[in-house]
Amino acid sequence: MASTDRSSMSVSFSQLVHYTLPPRVIPLVISMGREQEARIVLEKLHGSGEMEVEFKEIKAQILSDPAVESTWKAVATKPSYRRRALLTMAVAFGVQMTGVLVVNSEHFSA
Repeated sequence: MASTDRSSMSVSFSQLVHYTLPPRVIPLVISMGREQEARIVLEKLHGSGEMEVEFKEIKAQILSDPAVESTWKAVATKPSYRRRALLTMAVAFGVQMTGVLVVNSEHFSA
């Protein structure tokens, strides 16, 4: 039982360390005007060939985002947004009602 407690503590410590480090969210870095830093990160992820294509796609998405209406009113009035919201709520409700968390916690606590 002590080994189980120790391993769960190490996972928790690992999560704590990762949650406290600031993430490198490339669209955020680009929108802050630090394009060179974003290019360096993209090059590490994709290589030099695909980096420029990915950079241009992210930049185009950043420019088009303000044009998209993202309010609760839009969720209520646009059928496509309403459908996505209802599907999301249905999936979350289904997961809660199936008792998956209870089964998993019973399985791993033994």
